[in-house]
Amino acid sequence: MKGADIATCAALPATDGHVQKSIDLGNSAEVSSTPTFFINGRKIGNLSGVPDNVMNEILDFHAKEGK
Repeated sequence: MKGADIATCAALPATDGHVQKSIDLGNSAEVSSTPTFFINGRKIGNLSGVPDNVMNEILDFHAKEGK
């Protein structure tokens, strides 16, 4: 998207509703920062600094566990 396209989208009345819906969903799930991860419905704590390969292993493990 170009800057002008983003500005046009941001000015649309419907955009406020979409943004507010996202904010409300985040608040209802007690999301207070990004990124916030949920694995199999469980909120996972601060994962900043976790190497990508470790994160992939965690996600793979839980993906298999949830089946």
